[in-house]
Amino acid sequence: MASYDAEDLKSFSAIFEAGGISAAERASGRSKASLSRALNRLETFADCALFERISTGLKPTEVGRALYVHAAAIQTSSQNADTVLRQATKVPAGRLTVAASATASQLLIAPALVAFKKEHPAVEITLLSTTEAPDPKGADIDLVMRASCPTEPYLTTRRVISDKTGLYVDAARRLRPEEPGDLRGAERIVIDAPDAPAEWCHSWTLERDGETVLLDGRPHMRIAAPTIALPILAGGRGVALLPHFYARQLVAAGVLQRVLPDWEGPSLELYV
Repeated sequence: MASYDAEDLKSFSAIFEAGGISAAERASGRSKASLSRALNRLETFADCALFERISTGLKPTEVGRALYVHAAAIQTSSQNADTVLRQATKVPAGRLTVAASATASQLLIAPALVAFKKEHPAVEITLLSTTEAPDPKGADIDLVMRASCPTEPYLTTRRVISDKTGLYVDAARRLRPEEPGDLRGAERIVIDAPDAPAEWCHSWTLERDGETVLLDGRPHMRIAAPTIALPILAGGRGVALLPHFYARQLVAAGVLQRVLPDWEGPSLELYV
């Protein structure tokens, strides 16, 4: 007689929650082949279908819905048991996977992980540096940092940084504008990252003591991350709107200089 195990029930739960095998593969990180085999073992054991095959994916049958209640309970119990055992050791261990953009990884996450690793050497850390907005629902990702606030109700979200932006150019340039109007013809380098605020990707609104001015000239170039702006600025071209937490380090290192320091750009917020 066919048999199944707890891993098959986990695969079944992933398929049930995702509504299809392909979607479950993306959400759980399990391969389509392993998900299909698990579902086949369960349906063989039950001698009936657990899902109806429809055009949009899989629709659970009555038996499938009943099974999910118990499969989900088993998975929750397993996670709770794992938590109890880990807490009993009083030493954090296991794997921690963190995802962030290249800039956030370099400036914020990497130094924090170095300090974390000194405190918790038994934790195995993976840092995923992404070119797209990291997906909190990605397989086996524990912590995500990104500029847009997730809205999914099942995620725990915290704002960790809120900082203004300013205008920066290469440190070697002799650019000394006195007013924003002096930059209306400047070659704007626009950071058009997947999770960048709209205020970065189009026109720039600068503010000083309640006075505002708009810089909306045609961009010289659109780039995907602040780090890419550096070699472009170093070539003596363009001005970039950058978050201060990023640019301050480069100013101190003699790489960038700030222009119009009395004028502030829109805030950038980062969330985990």
